[in-house]
Amino acid sequence: MKEDEIAIRANKSIALDKKLKEGLKTIDEKLKKLGVTQTNAPFKTTNTNFKYNENDSNVINIMTCGDAAYLLKALAMLERVKTEYEDTAKNLELVTYPVCTWLGLPIDYWIHDLTIRVKLVINNQQIVALTKAKTDLTAFLSQEDRLTETLGVISKLLK
Repeated sequence: MKEDEIAIRANKSIALDKKLKEGLKTIDEKLKKLGVTQTNAPFKTTNTNFKYNENDSNVINIMTCGDAAYLLKALAMLERVKTEYEDTAKNLELVTYPVCTWLGLPIDYWIHDLTIRVKLVINNQQIVALTKAKTDLTAFLSQEDRLTETLGVISKLLK
């Protein structure tokens, strides 16, 4: 091969490598927006066993529930409870008042966990497609780049 051809191929290789890394970064950003995290542990400290009525015995595990409508209704109800709680305290001109809780935990924990779960359930098909695309693209990374990525994930997990 001529030196010009080698230089052209090297430049093409560098450009493709750059596009590959940009594509992977874009997929990661989109997955994060859809509720997927690298640790796969997005939930706070709720036990994920949700009840509409705190005194009721009917429990649904939000981690295993795939009913998007139910999860969305539960989230809407909790957001309403939180808003009404805060509005009532404001109307009473309370400066300090207890944190709003649900099933013994801050309601913000439940809102956080349900928000993530709703995103994961509703966006499941897109998440599966993006994850497959990421796996396919990762196969084209150099061994050094894959090792760097794996070490970065491990570093985040250990924090």
